[in-house]
Amino acid sequence: MIVYLDSQDYSNIATPPRGREAFFESLGHQLQELADSGDIKIRYSAIHVSEIAHTTADAMKYSVPRARMLKQLSAGKCMRFWNCIADEEVLANFDPDQKVVATNDNDLWFETDMRTLRTFVEHFRESMEETLKERGVNRKARRKAAKLDIKGFITGTEQGRNALAKLANSLNEQFSLDEKLNLEMLTSYVMGSVGKERFENYVRRIMFDPVSLISKLSPEFDLESKLPRIVRDRGQNLVDKLNPSLEKIQQAITRIPKTELHEPLFRDIREMPRNIAANIRRSLVQSSLEENGKGAIGKKPLSNGQIDGLKVPIINTFSGILNRYLDQTVSAAYAGAPLRYFRLSDAADLFHAAYLPHVDVFRCDSAWTNLFLPEQTKYQVNIVGKVEDLLPTIRRRLNTP
Repeated sequence: MIVYLDSQDYSNIATPPRGREAFFESLGHQLQELADSGDIKIRYSAIHVSEIAHTTADAMKYSVPRARMLKQLSAGKCMRFWNCIADEEVLANFDPDQKVVATNDNDLWFETDMRTLRTFVEHFRESMEETLKERGVNRKARRKAAKLDIKGFITGTEQGRNALAKLANSLNEQFSLDEKLNLEMLTSYVMGSVGKERFENYVRRIMFDPVSLISKLSPEFDLESKLPRIVRDRGQNLVDKLNPSLEKIQQAITRIPKTELHEPLFRDIREMPRNIAANIRRSLVQSSLEENGKGAIGKKPLSNGQIDGLKVPIINTFSGILNRYLDQTVSAAYAGAPLRYFRLSDAADLFHAAYLPHVDVFRCDSAWTNLFLPEQTKYQVNIVGKVEDLLPTIRRRLNTP
């Protein structure tokens, strides 16, 4: 059973609010027991890491304990980044043998193509070939140089060791590692005593371990190359797309008289949320199709109707909830309430909700519960809006007292 907690749950278990210490200490203890016994798997996502990773030094005293609690309860179990799951869901429409894998272990909550991390020997040999060409060395001499004992040269000469250190610095910059690459580990990899898979796992660990990441100097989270910033930027893009449309809707509602004559115009306004959500869904699916070489049948691009017919649970969930959110917002504005613009924190809640098709128990802010409920029956997931209901829901689903 996969249990997906709200970010606030990790925070409250790690640092209980005053007056609720006993409740959250008991909750944390019981969740840990269920996880240790194998009855449940508590999985986190990149969205949790992004929300926990604060950008002010003052907030670090809270963020690090939260990250430690997240790691303790999950034991490295996580969800894959949601667009990676969506890509496989898209491909499954074209290939019945395509597997859709929603989870990862060992803290691989954000995937990077490690194929660019080639062996240093290959990298060094190519660099040497290019250098010799630039210096006008003839082909015969270059062939002779290519047969040199590169490994011995790298580790046995000052020039080679300097080149190794330079590569380590290059990798630190390229992959935004959250602790410096160990030169001894790199040397062992070059010499062959550490295999490629072990080395790549080592690099991934120092990239994505949540405690290592969040323990870093907090202002660095705002650098574009840092992973929490990548997640936040996706949320900001959604804010930037939605709010101009909401502004136009607000202006239309304000200017158009509420008369029977103008009722057709208001019906069109009420249709705008559905159209906005549908267009965002098409854009997300189209992007995945193009990235995976499935943007056309033969030479003819897929039509909107064909794209709309594809089964992509993660994107369907995301766009469906977005549609209900916008519809609720516009209805309230039409009834006279101030228009509520979309916020960055709303984007995080939507990104969390995209995982609903792939978990069994989903904890969320109670304010979103009604918007999420239509997915409950569709995907046989229990949506829990109140933290007090979390353990009873888990035990009911496990059929234990």
